[in-house]
Amino acid sequence: MNKNPSSVFELKYNNHIFRNVYLYFLIFLTSLLLYGFQPEGARFFIGITILVFGYSSVYFFNDYADHVDDPKYGKRNLYLDISNKKLFWGVTTTLLTFGFVASALLSKKAIILFSLIIAGNLIYSLRPFRFRDIPFVCECTLFAIYFVKWFYIFELLGVEFNNDFPLSILILGSTFAALMGAFYKRHLRKSTFAEYFFGAVFFCVYLTALYQYPTLWTILVPVVPVGIYLGIRYKNTQIPFGRYQILHFIYLILVYCVLILSEKF
Repeated sequence: MNKNPSSVFELKYNNHIFRNVYLYFLIFLTSLLLYGFQPEGARFFIGITILVFGYSSVYFFNDYADHVDDPKYGKRNLYLDISNKKLFWGVTTTLLTFGFVASALLSKKAIILFSLIIAGNLIYSLRPFRFRDIPFVCECTLFAIYFVKWFYIFELLGVEFNNDFPLSILILGSTFAALMGAFYKRHLRKSTFAEYFFGAVFFCVYLTALYQYPTLWTILVPVVPVGIYLGIRYKNTQIPFGRYQILHFIYLILVYCVLILSEKF
């Protein structure tokens, strides 16, 4: 039985939308702590609008790619729930077009980065490539996607690095995404090599980032103990990342409020 498309989107994609809002605010706070950077005028809201709507096309493509497998695991799938396929592809195309056009209007760098993100996600999900089904290649692809995505969000915010490009921060965020991807899929398959490899890389880059950017300690210090807890607590089950992202998002907002109230920026 087909569901109401709007209710399906609300139930399944609110979590995806929140993840992008959370990541956007995390990178905003990172740029604030690193460079004392504040977006000019409406740039903050323009950037988050482009990210939320333009990037949402990825989730539609993912549901199309997973429409055979999702029912096996009891997962909601927008491609299956929307009986009108013209509507499905119409919404997908509209969101994708918005992402390309808005990024192009913002800057040349933004459109290049957005194109790379879309290409990476299609290779990750769609056949004949579908890298997500190949152990370790899956996590490496996630690393590449998130590396570009972090760079893209910095561009959406309008951050200028000058001679201080935060390479260790981008590697740290991308490695964490790859590691969490490996943890998240434990209920389907365990990629032990990927977990140890990206875990070791993450720890080394984590220490490097703390040394290079001590102003980020308020963001970085909670990450390792929480990551270790998640790895042990959900050893053989799917990790409910949404719950912990909400808690971390609240923590980031509190950090931001303290910075503003202390008039440090």
